[in-house]
Amino acid sequence: MKAYAVRLAESHEPVGLFVVEHPSDLRYLVDEFCATQGMEYLRIGAGGLFFSKTDARWPCPADVETDDFISPPFDSLTESWMYVVDQEGGWKPMPYL
Repeated sequence: MKAYAVRLAESHEPVGLFVVEHPSDLRYLVDEFCATQGMEYLRIGAGGLFFSKTDARWPCPADVETDDFISPPFDSLTESWMYVVDQEGGWKPMPYL
């Protein structure tokens, strides 16, 4: 499995971080929430992300509807991932359905 960062191609707004076997599989994960047109991806190596202190829990508490449960946004990427995603080269157009 490999990790990928996905962003909007025009604005460079981050969409998410995904782990898939092959880049073509990204379209299925991203398509769960939004159309993949106009997006691009970049393979990223070892690294991670940090979450703010929050009341959110994984797994979702039993008394919360899972459709209403939203994970907290992350505060920061590790330096290794920040360095990679800040580079202009290497981003590829996202395959779309």
